[in-house]
Amino acid sequence: MSQKLAKSPELLRKEAEAKDLEAQLKKKQTTLKSLKTRLQNIKSDVEEIGRRVQSNMLNKMEEVDQLRMEIAALARQLKMAKGMNKMDKEQLQMMADEMADSSMFGDSYDEYREQKQQRESGNFDFDEFERARMRNMFAEFEVKPPEKEQKEIRKVFLKLSQKFHPDLAKNEKEAQEFHLLMQQINEANQHNDIQALLELESLYLHESLDFEAKATTVDSLQLGIDRLKRDLQFIEKQLDRTSEEIKQLRKSDLGKMLTSVNKAERKGNGLDDATAQVEEMLQMFTKIRDGLTDSIRLGRISPKLMDLLLGEDPEDEEDDFDFMDPFSMLTKLANGDESAFDFFNAAFDNSVEDPVFPIGSSVRVVPTVWSPFDKKTNMQGWEGRVEEAFYDHDGEEAYAVAFDSLTVAQMSTKLVDKAIKMDDDFQEAVFSADQLVACKPRDTEAEALAAYRVRFHGSVWKSLPDKSMAARLQAILLADTSMTDHENWTNYLAQHLSFPFEAKLRGSVRPNKNKVGIIEVIGIKSFDEQGHIMATKANGKKGMNHPLAFLQAADENSLEFQILQDYLVWVAHSY
Repeated sequence: MSQKLAKSPELLRKEAEAKDLEAQLKKKQTTLKSLKTRLQNIKSDVEEIGRRVQSNMLNKMEEVDQLRMEIAALARQLKMAKGMNKMDKEQLQMMADEMADSSMFGDSYDEYREQKQQRESGNFDFDEFERARMRNMFAEFEVKPPEKEQKEIRKVFLKLSQKFHPDLAKNEKEAQEFHLLMQQINEANQHNDIQALLELESLYLHESLDFEAKATTVDSLQLGIDRLKRDLQFIEKQLDRTSEEIKQLRKSDLGKMLTSVNKAERKGNGLDDATAQVEEMLQMFTKIRDGLTDSIRLGRISPKLMDLLLGEDPEDEEDDFDFMDPFSMLTKLANGDESAFDFFNAAFDNSVEDPVFPIGSSVRVVPTVWSPFDKKTNMQGWEGRVEEAFYDHDGEEAYAVAFDSLTVAQMSTKLVDKAIKMDDDFQEAVFSADQLVACKPRDTEAEALAAYRVRFHGSVWKSLPDKSMAARLQAILLADTSMTDHENWTNYLAQHLSFPFEAKLRGSVRPNKNKVGIIEVIGIKSFDEQGHIMATKANGKKGMNHPLAFLQAADENSLEFQILQDYLVWVAHSY
């Protein structure tokens, strides 16, 4: 009688169960290794781009730093020229002070200066610095297991640690082997890589199941089955975590930057082409330096310098050149500030040329898709308009959809509040092409925007401790839902501010009885990225234009004081 026939039905059943679990585990392990490789490749690609940017930008920063000091020195020299009037001297002194003060270029400039000094002294390991910076950058995307699972992982870690601690080695050779093993064990534990720990456990602490051995019993098979079930559960959970980490990284600014750069590289553009824009910034600094040199030769502000400082119209004070912008971009790029990656996202176009769903067309979500803001909210059946069609990291078409007014109205308060708390847009979500179907629009874009504004302003101000201020802000910003925030504010300010009124710059000392430090606000000049810009007077003469958020009404009991306080809170939430 064959050995197989001699086995009991229970033993055969256990063998079949164990073999099935082994096959499942092997398949899951292969999938997980593939995902881990994919995640590591994404990180490596980002690191490589970071190194290329860092190498390029550091050289650019050296050039700008030199130009900055030259401009400061030339401005001081021109100030001493005989042909300079009082206003010219004040402007030149201001330029010299600004360019001499490195703090105007952002916090990252101090880090750059420190790195530069350390590199020159030989005390700076640039490669190690880059590795540490990238580790910190990727840390926020790691998906950690829940506490209960962490405890189970730690049990496997402790079992391996107790077996292979170098102090337990019998000789020098074994001590070296244990040391290497402990490095692997510690690294796997640090990254919650249970797959690596289980492989070490299987290799060194457990024997593989031998289905042909005569000594195999039902009990020994059951122990093996229990271990296989445990391992399978561990691997499945790590699969979920790794998939989520890839997803988060791809959706982040880093992931979008990588997608943009890869797409541009395929088109033959890439980073080298993008840095031409940074070169233009350097050229502007060079022109200012040359304009100052030309002015020193003439003994007065030359037309060349005047055009640079004031724009095409020398009388237009609002076109002043902002020295901060170019250097701020350089320092951000060279020091890995993620906000600087917007530069690449703008420089590279990764839009779909012939999308399945054209921009502006209406679509409906077909399958079950859970909301990124509330995992219990199913977006199936939600409708909206395609705002963007782009290629994701895998080169697949993806669609950013802005939901219509009916969908926005049906969203739960919990979902809206959560999205706003995360500083995200609850009206928009990204879908793959196979998750959407075309449909007829149920409203207009204006109606969708109005619905969004009602939900947004109904939520965002709820957390203000001053409930009367919250009510005022909602009333101001929803006065006309077809208008933007700044348009509603413009109408409100025009109706409720009594021009002229007295004010002071926020943070300035209290004005004395002679009203020194008081300026007169005479009207709204314009609106830009700093908000409403106000025209002012000082001592009866036309003064500088100031953002309204920088001003505080002199009379603390006036309506203007309350309006400016409300406005400041709005600006703080909006910019």
